[in-house]
Amino acid sequence: MSQILPRLPWESPYGTRAKEDPFGLFTVWHVEASSGTDEPSVGFLATATRRGAPSCRPVMLKEYSENGFDICTNTHSRKCKDIQGNPQAALCFYWPSIQKQIRIEGYTADMPDEKLDAHFAGAPAKVKIGAWASRQSEPLQDQGELLRGIAQHTARWAAGGVKRPPHWGGIRIVPDYFEFRQETGLRIPQRKVFYLREDAWYVTLLYP
Repeated sequence: MSQILPRLPWESPYGTRAKEDPFGLFTVWHVEASSGTDEPSVGFLATATRRGAPSCRPVMLKEYSENGFDICTNTHSRKCKDIQGNPQAALCFYWPSIQKQIRIEGYTADMPDEKLDAHFAGAPAKVKIGAWASRQSEPLQDQGELLRGIAQHTARWAAGGVKRPPHWGGIRIVPDYFEFRQETGLRIPQRKVFYLREDAWYVTLLYP
């Protein structure tokens, strides 16, 4: 098996100590996207196997803070299997209505159990039942097999109080790189990068 390559440090000869916080700027753009026609919390998560084979899928951002960006998922899913062998990951948010995009790169970590319990408790009933019925990313004989599983678990939890399945977990992306891209109206987009070095954020611009 090939070794997991460490993330290469990203540097810019023009980088300067950032005066603004990339998490704060993410919040500003996320709020702005909320007023548009896009779903602001839908992003795309990219992972890769230990050998470096990539895959990408849409995900729902559950929560974020300076500790990282949280996504809930089945721990048997392909993305989780990728992360077990290669903890590097990337997120991308694209909001056409405001012509802005954010790319985030870094390492992954487990979400705390108390966060997972809170997210699961707040999920709709059909999502909770689906979490029990679905063996995410495993081969499915036919749709009837899934529907039978949903019916079985619906009956099991008919009295309510659906508990969080042991395989219902989460991924936290801990960033060391942000790229904020926005259109300027001149067909020359602005790209601003924040990169982390020794617990401090630096900022630079990129050619479009």
